[in-house]
Amino acid sequence: MTLGEQLGRGGSGDVYAWGPGLVLKVFKPGFEDQARVEAVRASAVHAAGVPSPAVHELTTVDNRLGLVFDRADGPWALDWPDAATITARLHADIHDLTAPAELPRLVDTLADLGIDGLPDGDRIFH
Repeated sequence: MTLGEQLGRGGSGDVYAWGPGLVLKVFKPGFEDQARVEAVRASAVHAAGVPSPAVHELTTVDNRLGLVFDRADGPWALDWPDAATITARLHADIHDLTAPAELPRLVDTLADLGIDGLPDGDRIFH
């Protein structure tokens, strides 16, 4: 399958249309290891009830690792007059959810990066 229209660009990868109702995040060189970690985390938070795109598969396109997600069409959130209020409420709701066991603990991930002494807990963090 070939990449569709480019829909977004970020620090670790670019997002393209990928068939009906799907997008593909293609990771940039040097960020391939993040693809598997992102797949686990995104799947876990989606399964926990966070309103987020479902993860479908890891794939390789043009020798680059990619992650297939559901496509969420709709208006650009920054165009909503009450975007800040909606985003704040969503983040608070996310923080009320108990993290599933398969979700890597943020405190461990940050400790691996040399950031120690942070509080621990069992909540999903955004």
